[in-house]
Amino acid sequence: MYVSTYLKSKFKKFGNGTRIDANVRVINPNVIEIGDYSNVEFGAQLIGGRHLIISNEVIIKSGCILKVGGFKESRIHIEEGTSINENCHLDGVGGIVIGKNVLIAPNCAIISSSHNFKDRKKEIHEQGRNLSTVKIMDDVWLGANSTINPGVTIGKGAVVGSGAVVTKDLPPYSVAVGVPAEVISYRE
Repeated sequence: MYVSTYLKSKFKKFGNGTRIDANVRVINPNVIEIGDYSNVEFGAQLIGGRHLIISNEVIIKSGCILKVGGFKESRIHIEEGTSINENCHLDGVGGIVIGKNVLIAPNCAIISSSHNFKDRKKEIHEQGRNLSTVKIMDDVWLGANSTINPGVTIGKGAVVGSGAVVTKDLPPYSVAVGVPAEVISYRE
């Protein structure tokens, strides 16, 4: 879809050759930077709070939600060549940094915050949140329906199997599967 000059002017940065399809929900475009030749497809949501940076040649497929909160740690930064497939949810309240040429399959969740819940005398929503940045290094592949929990770092070249729940750091070039995810091998 052709993006009007007016809409482009609302973004903090809007790159050359970038396309945003119809029916993309954009909130707070003044904090969103999009590089050159990136695509945001029909039905995606870009919800800027503090910093939402999408580098060059990034693909965000339909139904994805990229949400940034208002905390000082809140941000999503996606490096060039990364592809985020349909219906993924990136909760950048505690911060998410995604490297170059990362492949994220459909229905993945990357969560960077959690609720405190230990005090039974208070309702959960009254107990605050823990914010913890997720880092996904270059050349990672996240299989369909995988979940990445707060504070996790996934090393360069790692592969996360479909449906895995990653609760701890994964070393470079590891292959991890299961709930919780465990390393079963390494890429040669």
